[in-house]
Amino acid sequence: LAMLQSLDAADLMGTDPAAVIKGWVTEEAAEIYSFPLLTEKACDMLCDEVEHFQTTGLPARRPNSMNNYGIILNEIGLKEALSVLQSSIAPVARALFPVEGQSLDDHHSFVVSYKPSEDKGLDMHTDDSDCTLNVCLGKEFEAAGLTF
Repeated sequence: LAMLQSLDAADLMGTDPAAVIKGWVTEEAAEIYSFPLLTEKACDMLCDEVEHFQTTGLPARRPNSMNNYGIILNEIGLKEALSVLQSSIAPVARALFPVEGQSLDDHHSFVVSYKPSEDKGLDMHTDDSDCTLNVCLGKEFEAAGLTF
């Protein structure tokens, strides 16, 4: 949120937005960035919504063929909210990925869960995304990792 507010201020002052964004992100590896995005409260609210949906017993289509316990957020009433989030981070995508991030025209937003008795992880794969945003919503976990 603070990064997005800085972008608004940069726009008012005529500052290059890419320079502002690059001050907020950490390049973890070549073209792999991390940055603060959601507040803890926002993460908790999203987790609560997913947990609530899971208690309804309503059917849920899984996000891909590799996850048996994930949920597609667009299909449980969160598409509009996540479209707003996508619009909010579009300047970040454009600054970090000038070609691929130029136009974010859709999103396939989902959550996955990994547990020893369920899905244990995700094998190496490729997908059809020009830009990917991963958000860690985990509350308690150990031995987790993300490899690109």
